[in-house]
Amino acid sequence: MNTRISATLFALTLTFAATMAAAQGGYPSQPIKLLVGFPPGGSTDILARALANEVRTALNQEVVVITRAGASGAISVSEVVAAKPDGYTLGINPSSVFTLAFHFMDTRPDFIDVIDPLMMVARQRVGTVVKGDSPHKTLKEFIEFARRNPGKASIGVPGIGTSVEVFARALLHAAKVDAIVVPFKGDSGVNTALLGGQIVAGAMSAAGFAQQVQIGTLRAIASHESDRFDFAPDVPTLEEMGYGL
Repeated sequence: MNTRISATLFALTLTFAATMAAAQGGYPSQPIKLLVGFPPGGSTDILARALANEVRTALNQEVVVITRAGASGAISVSEVVAAKPDGYTLGINPSSVFTLAFHFMDTRPDFIDVIDPLMMVARQRVGTVVKGDSPHKTLKEFIEFARRNPGKASIGVPGIGTSVEVFARALLHAAKVDAIVVPFKGDSGVNTALLGGQIVAGAMSAAGFAQQVQIGTLRAIASHESDRFDFAPDVPTLEEMGYGL
């Protein structure tokens, strides 16, 4: 996720703060909990902490970021749903927990109906990466390795039922290769396993790998977006490589 926290996000944050304060008369009079559905160090956690800092300033009240990782975000959403609806328990998660997860896991299919959405705060930019010293310098080389070694190539993803996992499987299906998709608890888990040599490749948000790509410990081999990454302009998109995804 090349998370773009722009002036628009800041304006939305201020608008949210003013609206809540006006609606509840003196809100907030106590700290606000912001529940994050993925582990520290990943794209959702990074975004949550940046957002909390802005809201903290706008409201002049503490915003406590709390990790509730697990079930691809469903655990944190469940806690938000169960909380008193007084504006003091908020959550931040990718949209996949509301739109995809219940197709792949035993989670509630009605999350979107029992929560109050406040705003979309960022666009997650996703890509495929390998270790910096990997022999696979391009996506084509990774695909060819997977084709020559059925069931031995592996690609890590930040959770079952996430849009990244679904997209990774779609890519492998389109390439007609048999590779192992390994789910982790968030981008940070994928990153750690990739750097440790436990998996061959990883698909995750760019916030989870941009810095490592820039210093050379990881290498980006594909952008899953319609455009290339600003920090890795030489890395082609899947569309440019002939995949209709």
